[in-house]
Amino acid sequence: MGDSGALTLGFLWARSPSTPRSRPRPRSPSSVPILALGVPVMDTLLVMVVRFLDRPQGPVTSRFLRMFSADRNHLHHLLATSQPALAHRGVIYVLVLGFCSLALLVAATGIRFGHHLVLVESP
Repeated sequence: MGDSGALTLGFLWARSPSTPRSRPRPRSPSSVPILALGVPVMDTLLVMVVRFLDRPQGPVTSRFLRMFSADRNHLHHLLATSQPALAHRGVIYVLVLGFCSLALLVAATGIRFGHHLVLVESP
């Protein structure tokens, strides 16, 4: 996404209204932004877990610090080495489209995720 995309996304998220204006409208579940940013969030978390578990015989402090070091275990790098350039971009685009579609579905229907799936009806 880069610096410009991250700054724009952060600004738009911060400026989004948190209280209803004149008439009440149903609130979107808090899982919507997490789903919309699903690919980068999951990629980052999975890479950090892999880095931590990579060499279990080392001390915990060095394993913890290794979680924040750079490597080529991210989704983009793994797909780039295994597929042609256009194919790996297509895979990432399809994943992002799927997560964003799911976020829109959750926002539109009011489905909330918890211990079990519950449909929330608006008044």
